[in-house]
Formats: sequence, structure tokens, C-alpha cells
Amino acid sequence: MNILSAYMVDDDDDDEAMYQELKEAFRLYDRGGDGYITTATLKEILKELDNKLSNEDLDGIIDEIDEDGSGTVDFDEFMEMMTG
Repeated sequence: MNILSAYMVDDDDDDEAMYQELKEAFRLYDRGGDGYITTATLKEILKELDNKLSNEDLDGIIDEIDEDGSGTVDFDEFMEMMTG
């Protein structure tokens, strides 16, 4: 599921710009600079992007992304969620 597809310009030639935008977005939410965001923070982000998502929808997305149940999402997992 590409969560940001409705919010980003579709331009295959601009992958690097998208990568940089996602990196900056991740950095903003990685408040402690630890290299990860918590699944609670991710849930807030997803709710802001689509307020029609139910708590069950959000939990399902989080479970899919946080496969190891660590309660955190690193940039690679975040990038995968947002792009693919």
C-alpha cells in the first residue's frame, strides 16, 4: 500500500527527490535522532495522512510493517511502507 501516493507527485524520474523528501520526513519524526520512530508515532502519522483509517486498519498496517514486534520502525521499513 502506498500511503503517500495521494500526496506526492508521480514522477519516476525523480526517485532521488522522493527519497530525500522521505528521509527528511523520517528525520522530523525521529525526534530523538535514534534512527527509528516508534509504532505509536507511525500510527499518528498514518492517522494524519488518512483520518478515515480505523484503529483496526492502523493496527493492521503497523503489524505488517513491524514484523518483529519491536515497537519501532527504521528508515528502511518506513521507506518500504511509503513507496511500496
